[in-house]
Amino acid sequence: MEFVLIRHSLTPGNLEKQYVGSTDQPLAPEGEALARERRERMPEVDGIWVSPLKRCRQTAELLFPGMEQRIVPDLQECDFGDYECKTWEELKDEEIYRAWIGGDMTITFPHGESNGALHCPLPQWHPDRGPGGQGSGIGASSHRGPRRYLAGGDGDLRPSGAQAL
Repeated sequence: MEFVLIRHSLTPGNLEKQYVGSTDQPLAPEGEALARERRERMPEVDGIWVSPLKRCRQTAELLFPGMEQRIVPDLQECDFGDYECKTWEELKDEEIYRAWIGGDMTITFPHGESNGALHCPLPQWHPDRGPGGQGSGIGASSHRGPRRYLAGGDGDLRPSGAQAL
């Protein structure tokens, strides 16, 4: 069974280079267009699991139109607290931010969640437990944080079958 892990398409905050975690932003028009453009490149899947945030649900609908979406709260991005919707320029002098960017996955965002809170318990939503537990593949529309967790801490590593928008 193939597991297709997809990061949501572009939001207004992404276009402004902001850190958007728990803020429920919709896709930007550019993000909608990008998802429509990439639809034909998506493999067939038997089910799609999504973060509850709007940008992931919209991405899934654009890539897999009409497919029932299973909402999985554990696929949601963490709450960046005081860093939410801020840019590198606004945060570059913050000690905790520099530690996080340097790879420290144990930090807690001021007034936000611990990076350790991002745990994505695979046994609850692993592809083998997908719709009927059989079929050619499962898709998951999520965020960079859960993707980093699944990829071993590096958001640029992609598990087999992962797609990037």
